[in-house]
Amino acid sequence: MGIPVVYHDLYRESFDPVLVEEEIRRRFSFDVNVQAYSREVTEAEGYLFVHPDWWGMPPALLKGWLDRVFRPGIAYDYEGQEFVRKQRVPLLAGRRGFVVCTTERESDDQAGSEPRPAHPVEALWREAIFGFCGIKEVSVRVLDDLRNTTLNRRRAWLREIEEETESFFSHGEPKI
Repeated sequence: MGIPVVYHDLYRESFDPVLVEEEIRRRFSFDVNVQAYSREVTEAEGYLFVHPDWWGMPPALLKGWLDRVFRPGIAYDYEGQEFVRKQRVPLLAGRRGFVVCTTERESDDQAGSEPRPAHPVEALWREAIFGFCGIKEVSVRVLDDLRNTTLNRRRAWLREIEEETESFFSHGEPKI
């Protein structure tokens, strides 16, 4: 694909997901890892997150990463005079966001004839995370019924995700 990729495994990196009060008040982290992640976020043109579904959300470790890294001054900010309603300013406009979420939720063909609502992670990523930060080009792929899939189906998913990712990020060659 030719796109530079920065890869992180938050478990292997022993990332501390706890956003402490002092960090909230000063709007800055002295944690060198958080500083490095923040630099990467501001320099990147696209973001790719892969995570399992934990109660309709990303795992707490990833949520903590978002709290500490996609924060004011990095992903969004507020403008306005003191003591008046401030205007949110998205700082990641023009970027792209792609999410792959694996879940044990039944696949559509097992769920019956009733149409199901979108998986909760779709709205979370599209609106509450990426949308809040100004990212409009978003793709959320939810891979259902993970435990009951065959090896061949999982391999097919990997090929599909590789193609989708390449296509999604090939416009303008973003760094992810």
